[in-house]
Amino acid sequence: MIKKLIQIIFSSILVFNLQIKVSANDLTDFEIEGFSINQNLTDFFDESAIKEELNSKFAVFYKNDKFADITVGETAEHPMRKDLDIYKEVSITIKPKDKTYKIYSVGGTIVCKTKDECHKIQKEIVTDLINYFGSDVDLNKWEEKYQGDKTGKSMVYGNEFIFSQTNDSINVNFYSLDKDYANIENYYDQYLIVSVSDYEFDKFLREEAYD
Repeated sequence: MIKKLIQIIFSSILVFNLQIKVSANDLTDFEIEGFSINQNLTDFFDESAIKEELNSKFAVFYKNDKFADITVGETAEHPMRKDLDIYKEVSITIKPKDKTYKIYSVGGTIVCKTKDECHKIQKEIVTDLINYFGSDVDLNKWEEKYQGDKTGKSMVYGNEFIFSQTNDSINVNFYSLDKDYANIENYYDQYLIVSVSDYEFDKFLREEAYD
């Protein structure tokens, strides 16, 4: 399963089978369920479906509506519906006022049965990425309490790979939520999000989104 998870990050399984080095400075070569940064979401869905998703309960808007996260899922409640191979759902970041709907970030959610299972999957993905990229990236590890849970019982364990020339990033983050909090929010209590983001969105998150 771990090998397949890693393969989903890359645009082609042949990259591994043929041992061809993908440029670490072009994350458009990396895909999650067929989506990658710098693509246009209109290549996958009609504009009407995108607008419907933007108006749905799944949409999350950032400060001044500069960016928005919308969700691709398998169930009928998703206007942007797609069969997914590995991930439970896929979150895509766009600028809602940009009619090309360029993708600035894409992340896939992996749901685990236990905390130990999530830790194991995260560790193996991170190790494989370190072995693959070597000195081409800087790895930042961090952990903090999940801000949404005011009890302080929920945690996030993060791994951020920063690419030296573009400052684009891959994140492999493990969310371990308190069961009571997860039940209240009607969400999973143990899950990973594997995401690819471009520098513009990363910079916005650091400098503007939460000011």
